[in-house]
Amino acid sequence: MLWANEPGLALRNALWHVHFLLWPLALLGLHKCGALQKYIDRGISLSLMIVALWFLVGAATGWPWLAFEDAGTTHPGILAQETLVLGIWMLLALTRPVEAGGTDRMWHVLGVCAAPVVLIASGRRLELLGYLMLLPLFLLIRFRSKVSTLRLVLALLVFVAVAAALVYVRREKFLLGFSELSQYFAERELRPEVVLSSWGARLEMYRVGIMGFLDHPILGMSAGVRPYLLTEYNILSRQDFGHRHFHSQLLQTLIEGGLLGLVLMVSVMVHSIRLLIIKAWSVAREPALLALALYLGYMIEGAFSAALTYGEANAMFVVASAWLWLQIRKSVN
Repeated sequence: MLWANEPGLALRNALWHVHFLLWPLALLGLHKCGALQKYIDRGISLSLMIVALWFLVGAATGWPWLAFEDAGTTHPGILAQETLVLGIWMLLALTRPVEAGGTDRMWHVLGVCAAPVVLIASGRRLELLGYLMLLPLFLLIRFRSKVSTLRLVLALLVFVAVAAALVYVRREKFLLGFSELSQYFAERELRPEVVLSSWGARLEMYRVGIMGFLDHPILGMSAGVRPYLLTEYNILSRQDFGHRHFHSQLLQTLIEGGLLGLVLMVSVMVHSIRLLIIKAWSVAREPALLALALYLGYMIEGAFSAALTYGEANAMFVVASAWLWLQIRKSVN
């Protein structure tokens, strides 16, 4: 707030992240309730199934009150971000080496099937591609000791076929994205309105954000900075360009906190990854794998979107990391 042009806005930005201060309370509450892994898995599976069925029934019937874009979610990006993480969690539950009963295995299968449906329904390209990146990675981690050359080739062929089918279902979104990219680079000077498209807006925010960071590299421009406030870099008006963040958590950190903010963020990430994943890998493999899925999912989101800006995504990170820390501590003790 000390160097913010709008101190009140900087304070409100900080309050959006108050979820992280509740981590000890989340840890205490989860410890008291003593939730088992199978109930966590069932809850995740059920939530994914409800959203997937909402979309499928709405698409099949055409009922306006089930229109997914209007009633199903107020922010498709948040839904897709959470599904990116929870879909991989379901995959890890399904492939868990510990023998599960028939009912538990059914929940796992349904959750794995529902996740790509939700990602497709959200219409989000980033999270769908992120899911397709993490899917083979975690399968390889899980079955690395059983992978032969033939099995690897067959698995890759199956994966390519599945990935192609999922991308094909939303091919119009990917074709539109390529068109927006080419228009931005070719016509930005001639037609400024190209920055109003999805990818055009992102690229314009990246351009403006990088210029702002280069002018304030050490301490950044404060937590109250918004793309439409950087009028000195020839940005469009708030009416045309009313985004409250720069659609990249990494760039957002550099703009708001400069290199000092980046050092603080990386230090916290390295420390938590060391505790939740690296040190836990040999003594608590399952929660460490889930922690890896959580962190990689948020890192993918943070590269090209706002991974830790909205309350729902923040809350999920706080609760999930607290629960994983609790499982790791139980295994160690």
